[in-house]
Amino acid sequence: MLLSAARVAAQDPPASPTCTTTAIAWVDPAGGTNLGMSDDSTSVVTLPTGMSVMSYGQSYTQLMNSSNGFVRYGSSSGSYYANGSIPATAEPNGIVAAAWDDWNPSAGGSVSWQGQGSAPNRTFVVTWANVPSYNVTGSAVSFQVVFEEGTDAVRLQYLDMLTGSSGYDSGASATAGVDSPTGEYGRLISLNAPNLTDGKAYRCATPVGTAPTITTASLPAGTSGSSYGPLTVVATGGAKACAFSAMARVEKGGARLLWASPELDLEFSAAG
Repeated sequence: MLLSAARVAAQDPPASPTCTTTAIAWVDPAGGTNLGMSDDSTSVVTLPTGMSVMSYGQSYTQLMNSSNGFVRYGSSSGSYYANGSIPATAEPNGIVAAAWDDWNPSAGGSVSWQGQGSAPNRTFVVTWANVPSYNVTGSAVSFQVVFEEGTDAVRLQYLDMLTGSSGYDSGASATAGVDSPTGEYGRLISLNAPNLTDGKAYRCATPVGTAPTITTASLPAGTSGSSYGPLTVVATGGAKACAFSAMARVEKGGARLLWASPELDLEFSAAG
């Protein structure tokens, strides 16, 4: 019995988002809704009617905003004033960190949101405006996250990131990046380094992995009821190219795998 590779379904880890610098297009927060945040507080906002945003293939109509410089997909709470690296399975997960640090809107400034544009090309903007660092009295920074409707794309924008203390200026004690819902994947832009300078902006997009194309047309003949292999199936494209080897047992009309890679799911059918 000659076997052909019938399907390869990609179960590779999703590709990390790509974050590239872009021209800043600061959205004036005037007219937005003030979330009335205090130190180490959170606020869940429901997006405008009919609007959703994406993260790693999941759709969300709510966002949790932290006073400490990040937005979380969904409604799970937690302000987390102590920043960490991205990706990381430790909480918080599923976040967009514009400047995750210990900010204190109780001492000044505001955190607000506003929706802009018309469907299906709306944006949802969260702005930290003139918010002080908890650790630098009299400081005030302004930055924002812009979510693009129906996509995984977000823009991180930095208007004024000087606190008056070199240890906290320009994100020197902050995290910027995008984290997956489980924290296993993500893209780190900056960690405790003064990279978030005035006038800088990033656009991050999280692609969804695609299935590869099988390039192995057929496999050697086997004897029904007997162990079969080792065999190799080669696939290209998709999230990443791959070669796969497995042992199988030949059954009537196909083959049943005895071992499979955790990254691929294969099916075989009789070719003759």
